Amino acid sequence: MTRLVGKVIVVTGAESGIGRAIAKSCAAAGASVVASGIAESALNETVEQIKRAGGESRAFVCDVRDEARLSALFSEATGAYGHLDAAVANAGMIGSQEALVSMRPDTFRAMLETNLVGAFLTIRGAMWIPCATLRSSRPAITTTASRATIRTIPSSP
Repeated sequence: MTRLVGKVIVVTGAESGIGRAIAKSCAAAGASVVASGIAESALNETVEQIKRAGGESRAFVCDVRDEARLSALFSEATGAYGHLDAAVANAGMIGSQEALVSMRPDTFRAMLETNLVGAFLTIRGAMWIPCATLRSSRPAITTTASRATIRTIPSSP
């Protein structure tokens, strides 16, 4: 499969689950993938899996809640590959499995910061790539969500 040959794609949350699968799939289709996440060893494993399969990838440790690190992520991608074609805002956290009535506010805030603000910052970061590094238009941007967004937590009342 070569439909993404020559494309450069940033994937956040690429150290496991949906993000790892997206990163591996994009690389298998020919894209150069900048795999980003907070768990460095798991992120490096994603990159190694891609490289063992013959793909091109590099890791970049980044918490999507950190605007400066996201800016550095997109600078790294464009610096390494010369341009950016797509960004996948995939990073997220399920957080607590406890009932809403017993959830601590700091747990809820962390979920919002990662799942909502982090997605916003990722999208905005991709859109601010300097025009000189873009081929013809702004990069394609995709967001993801897991089944956790549409089903209730078993402990919920």
